[in-house]
This record gives sequence, C-alpha cells and structure tokens, in this order.
Amino acid sequence: MKTIVLKHLLVWVFLSIGYFFLTEPLVKFLFPGFYDVSIWLVAMIGGLVFIFLIMIIVLIINIVRHKQRQKASS
Repeated sequence: MKTIVLKHLLVWVFLSIGYFFLTEPLVKFLFPGFYDVSIWLVAMIGGLVFIFLIMIIVLIINIVRHKQRQKASS
C-alpha cells in the first residue's frame, strides 16, 4: 500500500510542476489582454487544488480496490 501512496504522490508532484509552467500560457489564452499577477495566482491556486483533489479521490479509490483484492485473494 505504501507504493500506491508513493506513486500518487509522485504523480501529483509532476503534475503540479507541469501545471506551474503551463499556468502563464493558460492565463494568456483564457484572458487575452488581461495579464495580472492576481489572475495568475488564482489560476495557479485553483489548478493545484483541483489536481490535489483529483489525486486524493483516485488514491482513495485505489486503496479501496487494493484492500478488496487482498480480501478476495485470502
């Protein structure tokens, strides 16, 4: 089970780093002509929270599946 948590943590770190570098082009695409640091921060924080919540949901689903497989095999 530790490997499941570690894999999800690493995926979250890589997705967060990727999103950090893609936030500025995303803000330029979504809000052309409105470049402000506050818009970038809102997009950054919102995106990171969204990625975190998705990763937590997927982690919980995988842990439950892992426990069910262990019960079925024993």
